[in-house]
Amino acid sequence: MGIKMHYRLSKLAKQVIIINIVITILILAYDAYNLNRIYETETKIKEVISERNVSREIAIYVLEEQGETLFLSGIFSSYFSIFASAMTFYFTYKYAKHNQFVYGISLTIASTLTSLIGGILFAYIIFSGKAETFGDNLLTPEEKNEWEEWVHERSKKT
Repeated sequence: MGIKMHYRLSKLAKQVIIINIVITILILAYDAYNLNRIYETETKIKEVISERNVSREIAIYVLEEQGETLFLSGIFSSYFSIFASAMTFYFTYKYAKHNQFVYGISLTIASTLTSLIGGILFAYIIFSGKAETFGDNLLTPEEKNEWEEWVHERSKKT
């Protein structure tokens, strides 16, 4: 069935949401790949340590001499990026469903942590006033209550 976005989100805001989701999925896949390579490297190092009964540094040296490609750093940044991607997905869902400013700001911060492009796009959408569509046909007359109808008619006169 899919996620239904808030009816007042503009076409530009919906496109930015879709672009940000695609960027976040790509970054999440890249970080998952990095974590997999780091854990494979750790497994190789532990195998050499247990086989030869040597220290970690010597095991790394032995693997490098054998021509193995080792991934030894970046585990913290990969975990942080996966966490930021998860927060971006959460706030994207909340913002697309409810279109509230608090979710928009949270989404902007999480998107900036995930990808700078996504954060800049969301900041532009939120602070430029182009996040929502405004018009007379957003609510049909039968969906408006008396108060909304009175305010709508009054705003037309001014």
